[in-house]
Amino acid sequence: MGSFSPAGTADGSKRVASVDSLRCFAMTAVVAQHCGLMPFGWTGVWLFFVISGFVVTLAVIERPTDRPPLERLRGFFRRRTIRIVPVYYAYVGVGILASLAAGASVDLFDLLSLLGFYHNVAMGLGRGQLSDWPVAHLWTISVEMQFYLVYGTVLVLASRRTVIAILFASSLPPLS
Repeated sequence: MGSFSPAGTADGSKRVASVDSLRCFAMTAVVAQHCGLMPFGWTGVWLFFVISGFVVTLAVIERPTDRPPLERLRGFFRRRTIRIVPVYYAYVGVGILASLAAGASVDLFDLLSLLGFYHNVAMGLGRGQLSDWPVAHLWTISVEMQFYLVYGTVLVLASRRTVIAILFASSLPPLS
């Protein structure tokens, strides 16, 4: 079985070339789905979620554990926030401005679902739209942020044994 050999980057993070290759396949599948070239390209989204789980787990277990757990958790959330929120909020902000410039009103619930990362819930309720600006694809960011909140907290604060038990239990097929 091969081993992972992460390469350091300028920001101190480690990249795994084989995982970057999987990201390429996932992105290609999603783009092909949206272009009508691959009807099962949605699998790329699921692959992105799996990659995210792997990368987050690797990042957390490779960090030193000499700091208090809550300090490590704050650092975890800070890194995720810095990586996602600025670009995401800029995109949503441009969408709000475009909608308002087009004379459309912006529904407060829909806006809060985007800003609060529960856009997937709003879409499930048939809501979460901005007039004249595409936001339907942003449900994936909401799911990712919810994942970081739940899994990141468990991963940083729970014992390794508990994390392994949760991962094992979550991989079992549902009882029918």
